[in-house]
Order: sequence, then C-alpha cells, then structure tokens
Amino acid sequence: MHDAQDGRPTRHTGRRLRRLAFGVACVVALLAAGMAFVSVAGFQVRAPDYLRDRIAARINDDIAGFELDVGAMSLALRGDWRPTLRLREVNIRRPDGAVLARLSDVTSRVALVPLLRGRVQPAAVRLSGARVKLLRAADGGVNVSVGETGPAIGEAANFGALAARADDLLTQPHFARLDRVEAGNLTLRYEDARAGRAWTVDGGRLEMTRQAGAIRMRGDFALLGARDYATTLEMNYSSRIGETAAEFGVKVEDMPANDIAGQSPALAWLNALDAPISGALRAGVDDDGDLTALNATLRIGAGVLKPTEATRPVAFNAARTYFTYDPAEQRLVFDELFVDSDWMTARAEGQAKLVDLRDGWPSEILGQFRFGEISANPAGLYPDPVTLETVAADMRLRLDPFELTLGQMSLADRGQRLVMDGMATAGADGWNVKLDGRMDGIAPDRLLALWPERVKEKTRRWISENVRDVALSDIQFAVRSVPGHRPDVFLGFDFAGLETRFVKEVPPITGAAGHASLHDGKFVVHAREGRVPAAQGGAVDIAGTSFIVPDVRIKRGPARVRLRTDG
Repeated sequence: MHDAQDGRPTRHTGRRLRRLAFGVACVVALLAAGMAFVSVAGFQVRAPDYLRDRIAARINDDIAGFELDVGAMSLALRGDWRPTLRLREVNIRRPDGAVLARLSDVTSRVALVPLLRGRVQPAAVRLSGARVKLLRAADGGVNVSVGETGPAIGEAANFGALAARADDLLTQPHFARLDRVEAGNLTLRYEDARAGRAWTVDGGRLEMTRQAGAIRMRGDFALLGARDYATTLEMNYSSRIGETAAEFGVKVEDMPANDIAGQSPALAWLNALDAPISGALRAGVDDDGDLTALNATLRIGAGVLKPTEATRPVAFNAARTYFTYDPAEQRLVFDELFVDSDWMTARAEGQAKLVDLRDGWPSEILGQFRFGEISANPAGLYPDPVTLETVAADMRLRLDPFELTLGQMSLADRGQRLVMDGMATAGADGWNVKLDGRMDGIAPDRLLALWPERVKEKTRRWISENVRDVALSDIQFAVRSVPGHRPDVFLGFDFAGLETRFVKEVPPITGAAGHASLHDGKFVVHAREGRVPAAQGGAVDIAGTSFIVPDVRIKRGPARVRLRTDG
C-alpha cells in the first residue's frame, strides 16, 4: 500500500517485503543445505513414475529412430554438483518395437545447465553388463548389435565406415555435451564369416572420451579358449569428429596364430602355425577412407609349423618379425624375420607380394628374402653349430592347400655356390617333398666339416684317413619324399685329381678322375682315368674301373669291383 499523498510504500508494506525476502532466503538456504547434504552423503533419490516417464520421453524426442524403456530411475547430486541419472532395466527398441538392447544398469552424468532448461543431455555414461555382437561378413562388411537376439544397430562396408556412423551419432543434439562413455563387465561375441571362427569374451572394458573435437577409444578384453594359455587384447582408436581419417592399434598377448591370421590379409601367412603370438599392430584410414600402411611387431612363442592334422609338425623355439604392409600395393616389407629352432637359427629380411586376391584375401604370396647369421645344427649332429654365409631365396606360398615352392635358393659358402629349388606340399596323408640342388664344387676339408661325425661314421673315417686329395665338381642331388615311403635320394658328382689309398700295403691311386652317384641306395664310382704305381716300376692304368655297392643301407653289405687295367 502506498501513501495517498506521495506514492511511497507504507511502513507495513516494507515489513511484509522484508519478511518475504527472509522467507525466500531461508528456502534457498534450506535447498542449498539439502543439496549439499545429498551431495556429500551421496544419497540417491528414486524418481517417481511420472518423472521417470517424462525424462524417458524427453530422451526419446532427442534420439531419432530409437525408443527407451526404463524400469527404474534415480537421481543423485555428487560433490561436483553435477546431477547423475541411474537407470535400471533399460530396453532400447526400434520404432516397430523390436528390442535392440537390454541393459541391466546405465549411469549417466547429465549436464546441469540444459537440465535446468528441461533438456536431458548426458555428459558421461557408464554401462554395465551390456552384450555386444560384432559380425564380419565374408566380403569384409561389418554388423553390430547389442543384446542377445536384437537386430543390427549398425551396418557398414568396413570398420572405418562403422566409425563414421558413430560420428553421426555423436553429432546429434542429445549427445552434444557427451564427453565420456564407459562400459564395464562387457560381453563381446565376435563372429567372423571370412575366417569361419567365433570368439566370446566376458568382463571386457571399453572407454570413449571426447575432447576438443577429437574422439579416443580404448578397451581391453580377455579370452579363455581351449588352449592352456589365455589371450588378452588391448585396442585404441583416435579420430576427429566429422573427419574420415583415423588411427587405430591393437596389442595382443598370447593369441593363437590361426586366430590372428584371419584378421588381415597381411597376416594370412601365419595360418599354418600352431603357436602363441604377442605384439602390436597399428594402422589407420586416410581422408578417402582407404586403409593406410599396417605396421606390425610380432613375437611368436614356441610352437610348430603344421598346416594340417596329417602333416608331421616342424618345431621351433621362437620367432619374431617386424614388417610393414602397404594395402595399395598388397606388399609386405620385412625389416626382420628371425627363427630359432633346435636345428637352425636364421635372420632374414625381404619383401612379399600378395597375389590372386579373392574377396580381398590372397591365395598366394610371392616372396624374396635374404638370410644372414645362419647357424645350423640339425638334430644336434654337430658338437658346435655350423655357420653358413648368406642365402638368397625366391619362394611362393600357396595358402590352401598349403604349398611352399622354392623358385631358387642360392647359398654362398667358402667361395662356392649351392643352388636349390623344390617344393613342400601338405597333402591329405602328410608331407610331399621335392628338392633339387646343384653346386659347382666343394673342398674336401669343407665336405668333412659339413659331414656330421655320427652319420656313417666308418665311411667318414675311411675318407678322412685314406683320401689325401680330390677336387669335387658338378655336384647334384635330389630328394623325393612321399607319405608312407622311404625318402628317395640321389647324389652325383665329378671328381678329379683323386689320390687315395684303397687297400693297405698297396700303393695309392693317383690322378684319378671320373663320376660317382648314389641312387635308391646304390652307390657307384666309375673312373675315367687313374693309375696305381707298380712296385717294380711304372704304373697300372685303371681307366674304366668301377666300384659298386648295391645297397648302402645294408650294414657290412656286399660290394663289387669291375676292374679294368692296363699296365
């Protein structure tokens, strides 16, 4: 009420305004105290049904193409004065009612300012107990669904396109303030039609953060399989929202070789191994959505080369490799390929080309490698490993069925050159091996150094004690091995300048030259020239003489001499 003369408030009106202001202040103070108490105490207030339904409806209005059902909702205000919604028994449906996902527990920290304006915009979301199914088709297309039987929520031509779909989702107004998503106790089912395999992991964790327009994801999973070791995986991903280019990486620990081999054409050559593999792989996509170079560092534990159940395994102790794969050229560049086995250790570098691609997967791999630091001791035959010089090899690997072909392998040793070619095929009954080799020559002392002391000991000892000099040339050998049969071995060489004692108390053969061969166990030496000094003077010419052992596999077996002399 105002004074009738000057319009100023009366004394009674001023007192009423002061009392009203004091009451408002008290209410505000009580609300602030209550909110602070709730914040400090961490109390959660269960939302009544009408409020739950209104909030769910507001969320559904902001998310096109989905509908949210919530069984229970509670609200909490934490120490940072940021409200948190906790949702229980959440169902995400399509407009036609089909269930896409069932989540037992969803916690969402919502932005306060939009909430005061009546809009629910999550700033952080935490999921627990989600079940995700990831499908990869034979053509490389991917499909993601959440829940046990729900239809797909994302389909794309590849993983890069799927990431673009995620960008589209994050640019919706409802997620404008979302900067963190955490998923715990995650169950992931990965089905790969291309590899014909499926894997399930429990207890996985996944985290996504958004900062300054950039998206980063990381996760870790553990897989218990039929083997006596567990496989762990860590993944990371980074990109900028609205841009196609992205980088991603994977770290694996003790993943079976045939599991990792099916995930990229650059790894297909690992499929014939049975061994655990650990290491890291990193790649990305460019602005056009094409894959960039893949860099891989892999450590391969003790295992075997065993393409099929019928093939006899070839064991090794360890291996490692570092390589880069160019998907545009389908080319692998190996900076290092190291193998350690009981028979041999070797280090190589080289490159390989993926050829005859079918649905993006190679049928063959052509490679060129140069080996160094070769140390061999097959079956422990030598007291100390034998060191060989550099080896260059051209090879082709057919993946199914497994067939390794040596176009040419060239080994340099002590000024001599050994050239080999051949192939090894994993047949239905086991290994089929074909190997041919030729060498221009070898010195006798080097021959004895490469001849293991425990192999044909008496023959080796006889040669060591009785062959005084010889020049070996035009050496040829061949091996044929098929399942169920004894290997067939051929060896042939020319000799010249041979000086050897063949019978005690008899002068040695000198100046002998000719040819020797070993085939199907039969050993034949034929002398084109040579002589034996006579006791009374002069020499006996033995040109045309042959020495024959019908079967060297028979211990103390018979031998024949076709003696032709002139003197």
